Amino acid sequence: MNAAKPRTVYYEYAALTAILILAVSLRVTRLDRGFWEDEAVEYVLGAARPFWGSFTYQPFPLYHVLAHIALYFSEEEWVIRVPSVLAGLGGIVALYAVARKFFGIAAAIVAGLLFAVSTFHISASTEARFYALTMLAAILVFWALHNALRNDTRRDWLWYVVLGNLAMMSQLMLLPLVGSMAGGAGLWTLSRDRGEGTALVRPNLRRLVIASALCLIGVVFAGLAGGYNLARFLASDSTESGETVILDDLGNRIESVTSIRLTPGEYLEFFGDYIDGATGVAAWMLFGLALVGLISLARRDASAAWMVAAAIIIPPLPFFAITVTHFYHPRYFCAVLPFILFLIAGGLAGVSAAARRGVELLFERGARTTE
Repeated sequence: MNAAKPRTVYYEYAALTAILILAVSLRVTRLDRGFWEDEAVEYVLGAARPFWGSFTYQPFPLYHVLAHIALYFSEEEWVIRVPSVLAGLGGIVALYAVARKFFGIAAAIVAGLLFAVSTFHISASTEARFYALTMLAAILVFWALHNALRNDTRRDWLWYVVLGNLAMMSQLMLLPLVGSMAGGAGLWTLSRDRGEGTALVRPNLRRLVIASALCLIGVVFAGLAGGYNLARFLASDSTESGETVILDDLGNRIESVTSIRLTPGEYLEFFGDYIDGATGVAAWMLFGLALVGLISLARRDASAAWMVAAAIIIPPLPFFAITVTHFYHPRYFCAVLPFILFLIAGGLAGVSAAARRGVELLFERGARTTE
């Protein structure tokens, strides 16, 4: 038995290594392609700005800082994409670890493989933009918050605060996602059965609120230091779309733009981009697997299920009511992709386990009949 365990670990590491090799091979060939507009801006400003300028350019400066540092090593265009590649590979490893923790090795391999071959993730992790970093940050915050809830130690809450700050500084859209996960954790805390298990430490709701508030320190500091005005993205009208006027801090007209409001249908359409354009029967099958995965997760760990469900469902809700002056794109909500793949992998593991048990029962009944 002792010899079997190291052998299993060896096979597991071999599987993860193979997944990472596949991921690298699918990404490295895309590093030399030409820049699109946002990447070109990232490159020009990263090369021209001083370090402090990169940090205060936007309230979510993490990728700008990494890009600025990368350009110290070389001014080749592909260098500025390296932080995304590393974040993408890190995201695969992080998702593997999370899936292994909640669903086992088989589901971890499936989740890592799905993430490695995801067209959306391949694109995000080979661009000089922050979207691969966003997905990695979302996974790490989920891991840290779950540990803090379950262990309720000062070290785990500190990790949650640190990773929460880094997450929100990677992309502003992680603010509603982290808030949603914290909300899911709070709902679980309030609704959980007191008799769930005496060995579990009951999370402190006050610590959850305080720690989640502390996660805002970095993005608030960067925003204030750079004089960033978030209100300029908010449109003044309440219609779904139309013309509105953007005013600066002094009330002067800047430009006329189209005001936009996200709709539930548009948000659901984003999921098609996340799962490589699957439609019809394939999309419904994936939805069914994700639902099975969520149910299986709820049976294994209710707090994790609350957090994952909240991370997928809640973040777009404010944008159904708020009219903004910037268009919506699947990239902006891409932090939900690893959670979708996580649930699909868990669903596959659950379905395969149920099928295996069914076959075993059939063989047992057959054996009893022959006796």
